[in-house]
Amino acid sequence: MDYTVCAIVTDPNGVADIDGVYVDIYYPENIAFHEDANNPDDPAHADYGELGCGAFIEENELLPLPKMDGYNLFCGTIKNDNNNLPKFFPMPTGGDYNYDEICGATGELMKETAKVYCDDKDLTWEDPAGNYRVEVFAQDKVGNFSYTDPAKADIDYNEFTYLEAQGYDIDFTAINYGEVALNSHKIISGDLTWGNNVPSIRNTGNVRLYISINQDDMGLGKVGTTWNVKYDARIGNEQLDWKWYWPEVNTKLEDILDLSEIEEMDFSVLITKFPSISATYTGVMDLSADKAVFRQCLPQDNHLSP
Repeated sequence: MDYTVCAIVTDPNGVADIDGVYVDIYYPENIAFHEDANNPDDPAHADYGELGCGAFIEENELLPLPKMDGYNLFCGTIKNDNNNLPKFFPMPTGGDYNYDEICGATGELMKETAKVYCDDKDLTWEDPAGNYRVEVFAQDKVGNFSYTDPAKADIDYNEFTYLEAQGYDIDFTAINYGEVALNSHKIISGDLTWGNNVPSIRNTGNVRLYISINQDDMGLGKVGTTWNVKYDARIGNEQLDWKWYWPEVNTKLEDILDLSEIEEMDFSVLITKFPSISATYTGVMDLSADKAVFRQCLPQDNHLSP
């Protein structure tokens, strides 16, 4: 996701006295991500992580826009098309800044007692969905900051929301079970090498995922009410991650697919009766995804908690 951070900055001694405008960007609070975890990916128990949790990402310098570019951006595009986007802060004379104060014919931008500063940024599919904190501050030519508290309690800040987007990709088009003996599990193993048609799956969204699977019976049918075939599948290589399922039952697999994670997928089939003489049996396998909760932050890892 591409986004732009902007701030309008003024100085009591004139904009020429502004030496620099900066933003500090932080991960969402109460969301941990990636594989630094104290517990395994187990849907029955809470997961804890050590990354994210309101941690500092980076600091960037905002650059001044030419007068009319800044004016048209804020007083045209933003005011007319995204009116609630800005966060206004207090004026030295009392009350908060507003569009009239900034955009009027005798307002801050037209009088050039303030400037618009911006920088283009991006988030990748490896960054978690959630509310990101953006702190903005300025420094003048003698080193004064726009905030006064060393702990930044009075710093100006805003937030933006990285909306949730689910996505995954696989590098195989079919599972060939090959020759299968009666009453004997036939296992087809995946790997972690992407693109070789050996089953792998990767998370391409910004939320963790549960993967579910559904298969038909490949024409093997039933004896009475009991299917002649059942299946197993897993994500990863842990023995406890195997999940067995009957045909036509949508089944959620055990392991959770983390952000940007690539995992192998393993499959097995167990046939208890062939209904007739046939050289091949074919069917349909469907995969689907649902959001899994993010890892929890350990209390000491929530950097922005009071």
